[in-house]
Amino acid sequence: MPVEQKTAEINWPQNGQIGSVASPLIGYTPVDLDVTIPCTAVDDLPPGGSVLFSTTPKQAEKSAERGLFIRKTGAADAPADRQGVEVVIRNVPLVSASLQDIRTQDCREIVVHADSDAVTAEFVGMTDDAGDPLAGTTEDKEAFKNSPDQRPQVTGLFTDLSGPASDVAGLDAHVTVDSRYNTAPTISKLLVVIVGVSSTLLSLAALAALDSTDGRRHRRIFPARWWRLNARDYVVIGALILWHMIGPNTSDDGYLLTMSRVAQDSDYTANYFRWYGAPEAPFGWYYQVFGLLSHVSVASPWMRLPALACGILVWLIVSHEVIPRLGRAAVTRPMVAWTAAFAFLACWFPFNNGLRPEPIICLGALLTWCSVERAIATGRLLPAAVACLVGAFSIAAGPTGVLAVAALIAGARPMIMALIKRARVITGDSTSRHALRWSFVALIAPILAAGSFVVFVVFSNLTLRSFSEASSMKTALGPSMNWYNELGRYSALFAFSADGSIARRFAVLAMILGLVVSAAVLIRKNRIPGTAIGPTRRIVAITFASLVFLMFTPTKWTHHFGVFAGIAAALAAIAAIAASQQSMHSRRNRTLFCALVLFIGGLAFTGPNSYYYYSSWGMPWGIQQVTIGGLMLGSVLLYASLALLLVALWFHFREPFTGTDPHSADPHVTDADPKAPVDTSEQRWYRRLFASVAAAPLAYLAMAVVVFQIITAIFAGIHQSSSYSVPRSNLAAVAGKPCGMADKVWVESDPNRDMLRPVDSSQANPLGGPAPAPGASPATSGFSPNGVPTDLASTASEGSLGVLSGNVWADPKILNSNPGGTGGGELPEPGVNGSTAALPFFLDPTTTPVMGSYSKFDQVPARLTSGWYALPKNWRDRPLLTMSVAGEYDNPNVMLEYTADPIGPDTKDADLTAAGETELIDPGPRPAWRNLRYNTDELPADTTAVRIVATDDNLNEDRFIVLTPPRVPQMDTLQDVVGSTDPVHVDWTSGLGFPCQRPFTHDVGVAEIPKWRIKPGSDLAAAVSAWQNSFGGGPLGWIEVSQQATALPTYLMADIGRDWGALERYEPYGGVDTLADIETGTQTRSGLWSPAPIRY
Repeated sequence: MPVEQKTAEINWPQNGQIGSVASPLIGYTPVDLDVTIPCTAVDDLPPGGSVLFSTTPKQAEKSAERGLFIRKTGAADAPADRQGVEVVIRNVPLVSASLQDIRTQDCREIVVHADSDAVTAEFVGMTDDAGDPLAGTTEDKEAFKNSPDQRPQVTGLFTDLSGPASDVAGLDAHVTVDSRYNTAPTISKLLVVIVGVSSTLLSLAALAALDSTDGRRHRRIFPARWWRLNARDYVVIGALILWHMIGPNTSDDGYLLTMSRVAQDSDYTANYFRWYGAPEAPFGWYYQVFGLLSHVSVASPWMRLPALACGILVWLIVSHEVIPRLGRAAVTRPMVAWTAAFAFLACWFPFNNGLRPEPIICLGALLTWCSVERAIATGRLLPAAVACLVGAFSIAAGPTGVLAVAALIAGARPMIMALIKRARVITGDSTSRHALRWSFVALIAPILAAGSFVVFVVFSNLTLRSFSEASSMKTALGPSMNWYNELGRYSALFAFSADGSIARRFAVLAMILGLVVSAAVLIRKNRIPGTAIGPTRRIVAITFASLVFLMFTPTKWTHHFGVFAGIAAALAAIAAIAASQQSMHSRRNRTLFCALVLFIGGLAFTGPNSYYYYSSWGMPWGIQQVTIGGLMLGSVLLYASLALLLVALWFHFREPFTGTDPHSADPHVTDADPKAPVDTSEQRWYRRLFASVAAAPLAYLAMAVVVFQIITAIFAGIHQSSSYSVPRSNLAAVAGKPCGMADKVWVESDPNRDMLRPVDSSQANPLGGPAPAPGASPATSGFSPNGVPTDLASTASEGSLGVLSGNVWADPKILNSNPGGTGGGELPEPGVNGSTAALPFFLDPTTTPVMGSYSKFDQVPARLTSGWYALPKNWRDRPLLTMSVAGEYDNPNVMLEYTADPIGPDTKDADLTAAGETELIDPGPRPAWRNLRYNTDELPADTTAVRIVATDDNLNEDRFIVLTPPRVPQMDTLQDVVGSTDPVHVDWTSGLGFPCQRPFTHDVGVAEIPKWRIKPGSDLAAAVSAWQNSFGGGPLGWIEVSQQATALPTYLMADIGRDWGALERYEPYGGVDTLADIETGTQTRSGLWSPAPIRY
């Protein structure tokens, strides 16, 4: 169906003036580009100017390899035949001409056209040696033989020319922006949607009428007395609410929050961090909920309310609908329901306390199952149609919605039988096959309509062609893994990381144990005594089928297991019945079950109690196995499991003599039912407790894991009570302070202002220390102003990039993990003490000296004792003493000495004596520039001055120390510095932690230019940046060729040793801060229309 596309174009020059304008395209390349440059414009270039026109700024490192350049070459004082003009596309020259030929051949203009077929350039009026027009095209270039689409990347239109546009007549450029996703339904499409929705609702009403032909009244939707909550409901709901406030969040919360917030200012929900701004469809409908919530507040507790609501609904469905359907044993045995309750919490906590779609898919899958069961139980087809409707929306919420498909497949046979029966009832006494055929159509059509209803939501704005092209692009760029890579999901589950945390391992292992035990009993006995055979079989089948279907999802994250929370609770209940004394009479088999429960517990506790990003800060055992009193809990549980296996072996050998379960009934009652449980009311409490644990081991272990998670989450908040933690942040948000970590990060807004001044101002080089006394050896040797390597970048391991590590061969720099501006470099002019080292953190080289121990040739032992630096009078009012350093060394190699001696105007360094020394905290990453720090309240109150003492005796070429003077900075919070109005590039790991910062937006294919970037710590920086870089079509692909990033010194309040992340300030290359005027319009497009292929 046709749509109204919002078109966008850029025409240049703008406003009658020639000058550079910025306009980064989120799709990188335009639909087409036309440029006309008068040949006489070469003479209008200013001294030192070379660029007549370019689509990326010449100052950016990667501009030439991505953009289009029309530029002058050769030295300004060279002869005309040694100067020229060339047209270069992606670092490959298309055509060029010397200035002499341009002038002698009467060149009129340089014309360039770029589209998806080719890029062509011509010097109009000029000919080559063969007499043909002087032109070039990418079609003739060997470098582009296998990739003809060489449209340039556009981050703006740049030039060294200036002045009124009328001075350079004929200068013109036109860019057609790719805004294919900015579409809205036409009236005709809107009518089709309205008719489709109305027809679907009418067909469902008609199906309800056909169902009533059985002469029975329609069943109530909710179970009887569903509003009456029992003790388990209160426990589970209370635990969910508590976990909502204190529990760690999921990995992609910031990703989804940013997508949803930005979608409110655009025409669609884009995958903000990757894939050239392509829509998230068909998986975007659930994210619109977060977008609507963000209009009220962006605080974490508020934004995560949908997950909490889903959790409560899922449990109520399990408690009031699923468990009663499992049969008499599930209703009459309290421990069965308690097993389901704690298993549900154990599965919900680690996966579903965030913004990811697993909670809504879990709810949808459970509702699908319930609808299927209702259809089977009643023999009616309206519940089957509802099941298809809910299942379709579950699939549209995320790929793991295939769980709902499994529910439909599991109940397909009895539903088909019900359909056939209903069709025959409708046909009545008629024997006409034609009538029967139309009866089938009347029954099947509403079901199909319900299943396809989601199409009206997914494609309300989007066209089929845009969806198919975007899907192909996403598959090509990845990550898109094959079914046989499914092992990677389980490998991650057992990795020593947040993916393989205690909670996640236990949840999945408990579900698999429930599946194996239930399936084994069903296969052996054909049914589990005390259960309804149909629902039980279908739950087991659904779980098994879902695990198989999960193999075909394109990504293999452990997060996806969160969709099983509801089904896992039901499986746990079934397993509890199957392994109970009433169903499993063999003590050997029951003991084996207990051993298996302890084994999965031990296997789970061999992992760390870790969570993602800042959720793990302060978490007990966050980076190690749980150890109590020197004993590893995982090993203790393993040994207990082995002990139970020996007990089971003993029972195995005794069974031929004593029977399978000699104590299953009261021996004093001769006519006792052997299936009846033993009356334990007369036993002591500890024996009753032991008997209860033995009867339901999975319930007690799941309860222990749940309690463990809650207690450790509380302690995480206590450990970080003065700093940032998830529990403290959530409580602060409820109290009206929603800005999270932005209120807990200190920022040095002006490090030059707060640099300490030397006590002895007469020293030529205070950082290098005073000159030695005559005849004495110098206190500083081996350090020099230029003892700094050019490259200081810190790198992550290739394996840390995971599925993106394949791009390292193309660009090894994607492994860099240091913040912007801290990776070294050289200055064009020496600084204050002759150093040419590029300084980080906006330090001014004209006032900031540098000393380093690096040597390009032979390393020598180095020593440095700086001059004394006076502390300001109010230094105790400032929280930190800091110092920018670089290099790779051991912490004791750099010490801070302090003195309490009085300081006057004439005090010299020799007059002061060190009263003590201390190490400074170094959070890394190394060897990049970073800031050592120390709490000022830990220095003696009478301290008057400090100095640096450094020792570098390690002669390895990669071991060195680089120093700058200390500072006692005045601090502002990140919220004060960045605010809530500046556009910010908030990395997806940080989005939920910094809700008050406004993400940069995009519209009609053009991105808003951010002023800041908030990055994660160095352990994640490389992987997070790799996801967003040019290889994946993310925002860093255009930011790095338009903005220069420089980090500011930052520190996490009351946890200064933690590498929380980085705050970078963006400054446009070339100082181009004028935004291009975008000319917009509308155009009616077919649903099969495409402006051009997506270049990737």
